[in-house]
Amino acid sequence: MKRNVVCLVVALMVFVTPLVLAQEEKEEEGHVFTISTYKVRFQNVDKIMKLWEEYWKPVNAKNEYIISFRVFTHLWGSDWTIVAISEYESMAAIEASWVRGEEISKEMFPDGEYEEKLAEMRAMMLGHTDNIVLEVPSLRK
Repeated sequence: MKRNVVCLVVALMVFVTPLVLAQEEKEEEGHVFTISTYKVRFQNVDKIMKLWEEYWKPVNAKNEYIISFRVFTHLWGSDWTIVAISEYESMAAIEASWVRGEEISKEMFPDGEYEEKLAEMRAMMLGHTDNIVLEVPSLRK
C-alpha cells in the first residue's frame, strides 16, 4: 500500500510540476496598438493639431476602450508629418473602440459637426497609413 502511495506521489510530481512551472513562466500578453501616419504639408500641421485638440481628444478621453493615445509631430526623418498611436487591451477592444467612438462623437457633436471637421482634416492630408501591432512585453525597457 505504501509503495502505491509513493508511486502516486512521484507520478503527480513528475506530471504536475512542469504544468505549474509553465504557468509561472507564461509570458505576459502584450497590448495592441494602432499606429497611424499622416502626410500633411507643414503649414497645415498646426491646423490639424487644433482640430485634434478640439474634436478627437475629448472623444478619446471618454472612450473607455482606449488605454492611451498619443500624437507626434515631425522633427526629423521622412515626410510623414504626424503619427498617432493608440493603445488597447486587445483586438476586440479596438473594434469596440471604433463603435464607441462613433457613439461618443455623435453625442458630443450633434448635427454632423464632427463629420464636417473630419472631412476638413482629411482634405489637408496628402497621405495616410494604418497599422495594428502587438507589443512584445519582454522587450520593454
